[in-house]
Amino acid sequence: MPLARTSCSRRCSTAEQQKGFKGFYVLGDRKTGKGLTISLWETEADMTAGETSGFYQQQIAKFKDVVGGPTVREACEVGEEQPSSMAT
Repeated sequence: MPLARTSCSRRCSTAEQQKGFKGFYVLGDRKTGKGLTISLWETEADMTAGETSGFYQQQIAKFKDVVGGPTVREACEVGEEQPSSMAT
């Protein structure tokens, strides 16, 4: 999804400045136009701090021209991490 890649590279750089931010993934379905962003945080407290400070809401506002409808936020824990043996 070139649009999502370009949008995030321009708009998500401030996330890297947040305490505990570990990275993110942007997934998209070209056929339906639906997308999913997964952000990774060191701790639940770090993730929650972004919400209470208003950071999360500011980031969502940056994508209002890309997002075609309401956003839904869910929090999940990483149950297992299996790095690829081919990662460089």
